[in-house]
Formats: sequence, C-alpha cells, structure tokens
Amino acid sequence: MATFSSAPALWFDLYFAACAAIFAAGWMLVAPHPWATWSILGSALILFTSYFQVQVSVAINSWYGPFYDLVQAALSKSAQVMVQQFYSELSTFAGIALVAVVSV
Repeated sequence: MATFSSAPALWFDLYFAACAAIFAAGWMLVAPHPWATWSILGSALILFTSYFQVQVSVAINSWYGPFYDLVQAALSKSAQVMVQQFYSELSTFAGIALVAVVSV
C-alpha cells in the first residue's frame, strides 16, 4: 500500500494533474471547441487510469515474491512461519486488491 502513497507517487500524480490542466487551459484558449473539456480531460483521465492500473499490477507482482517465499518456507519447514505472518501477507494483498477494484 505504500506504493500508492509514497512521496514520488504523489508527486507524479500532482505533476500529471498540473500538466493536464495547463495543456487543457492552453488548448481551450488557442482552439476553443464545445467538446474540448470532455476530449482533453477525458483523454487525460484514460491515460492516468491506465498508468494507475499498471502500478496496481506492479504492486501485486511485488507482493508475489514475499508471499510465496513465506509459503515455501512454511511447507519445507526451513523456517518457522507463524500464522500471523501468513495473514499479514494476505491482508497486504487484500489492500492492493481493494485499490484495484475501487480504482476501476
């Protein structure tokens, strides 16, 4: 979950919103059209949503490694794995999945 609320991620979100707003304002001044707001800001929303879904996929991919390492350690009995560790990893996935479902 820290992936989505880290400083670089939030700065990028702010940068993207500012660039989209500046571009939309400039374009509407240069070539005004009744559908400009929908077309420009709608396209920016589609681009941002695609970017965000990629970030969710990266977060899920990053979760796989530690989770399956934990499962392998538990099954091979190479390390003692507590049930709290297992549920902690599952709750991490639940948080990422919640972000994925809500953001669609």
